[in-house]
Amino acid sequence: MGQQLAGETMGRRTVVPPASSAAEHEFLGRVPSGLLGVAFVLLWSSGYPAARIALDHAGPFTLLVLRFGGAGLMFAALAGAGGVAWPRGRAALHSVLAGTLQLGLQFGALYWAVAQGVNVGLIALVIGTMPIVTALIGRALFREAVRPLRWLGFALGFAGVALAVGESVTPGRGASPVAYLAVLAGLFAISVGTLYQKHHASSVDPRSGLALQHLAAALLLLPFAIHEGFRADGSASFFASLGWVIGVNSLTTFALFFVLLKRGAVGQVTALFFLMPPVTAVIDYLVLGDALTAYQVAGLALGALGVYLATRPRPESAARPATALPSAGLPRGPRAARTSTRLRDGRQVLIRPIGPADLDALRGFFAALSPVTSRLRFHAPMKELPERLLREFTKPDQRKHVGLIAAEDGRGADGAPRLVAEARYVRCPDSDAAEFALVVADDWQRVGLGSSLMQALLRHARLAGVRRLCGDALVDNEAIRQFLCSLGAYSSGEIASTVRLCLSTRRVIQ
Repeated sequence: MGQQLAGETMGRRTVVPPASSAAEHEFLGRVPSGLLGVAFVLLWSSGYPAARIALDHAGPFTLLVLRFGGAGLMFAALAGAGGVAWPRGRAALHSVLAGTLQLGLQFGALYWAVAQGVNVGLIALVIGTMPIVTALIGRALFREAVRPLRWLGFALGFAGVALAVGESVTPGRGASPVAYLAVLAGLFAISVGTLYQKHHASSVDPRSGLALQHLAAALLLLPFAIHEGFRADGSASFFASLGWVIGVNSLTTFALFFVLLKRGAVGQVTALFFLMPPVTAVIDYLVLGDALTAYQVAGLALGALGVYLATRPRPESAARPATALPSAGLPRGPRAARTSTRLRDGRQVLIRPIGPADLDALRGFFAALSPVTSRLRFHAPMKELPERLLREFTKPDQRKHVGLIAAEDGRGADGAPRLVAEARYVRCPDSDAAEFALVVADDWQRVGLGSSLMQALLRHARLAGVRRLCGDALVDNEAIRQFLCSLGAYSSGEIASTVRLCLSTRRVIQ
């Protein structure tokens, strides 16, 4: 199932997979994350020599306002051309705050520190601690677990940064204590901003979301650019480097950063920043003719090893099991519960975990769905599910992937249970959130079955340490919004034809 989301169908209510509606999944969704990570590191690192060239011809705040303003307008044009929905309300505010932190405060503080005489090598060394600081803040605020192997990777990664920039760390040229505090502020801004982006601002469409982020940063820094007199010499070198930082470093690199954060854990993405200083040294050598020392090459090797360890997935055998549940063909867990529920029309169902023995029953369940219900569940009528997907649905590990079903009291003519609803959630890596899915058979809707199964899913998620379940609903689907809002759900933004809905597991009815 992977990151596939699905939805709850009750009457004409559904939460649907965003993968079918988000433009980034149409192309980037097929590109391996490792390849995207390599492209991200190379393109992000190329921004440093480009910025060095541009700052020889313009003031720091002038450059940033032109960069963020130009990129923001381009993202807005892409959003308009694609007809994507813009974030509204709380979702728009989340995007603005993410842009203020990641772009405005981070780059504004660091560029100003450089202008005040703080050594660039020292700045690179401080920013090199970003993955570690982000992990510590994530652990404190969001209870994000960090494995010992990842801490080892962080230590080796930072050692690689220190080797790569150590020779260039020199005392600042008369920099004041405030300038050094600005470096720390920049570190704090990118660390908090990255976490904020992951948890609150990654569910919107990248085009409209990044447009808001860049335009917010441009407006924040505009007064400082006015104060320095919009200083730029208008040379060919200036426009060439400005075009690079807009087209490559903002449009492309931040789009990759957005997608990587949306796909994976924060720690896995931020670990890539350990590679930035040594890769930048290689680019400086190739583009600007700077010397490439043995320390920098060693830093690149050590940083690569650190990133490998920090991003290496946890073996399944090492995963700590959460609360186990019984299922057909799977062993019963210590807190197992099979719940018999009487619905509003008097019919009775048994809610229990799904298992391999339910494969044929699940196949029949999906085949019996009406075209309308099937379309709402999968964004396209699917009379028959692929065998691979059916096997995935019936073999959840009941830890990271939890599946529940509701079976009619009694059995069908063939002796198999008759399934009337199914629900599941998939935990996001190294997070307290999960993606959920739920669908109810057509002739079992509007009798309270969806509510009962949703409560069972929320109850299990809460016991397993999941704090919120999220999914995407059709924008014009007011019924599901009203239903989930009655359980305390909130909207966190729109993506094309869908709206993001999240529900706290603390709202479980005991």
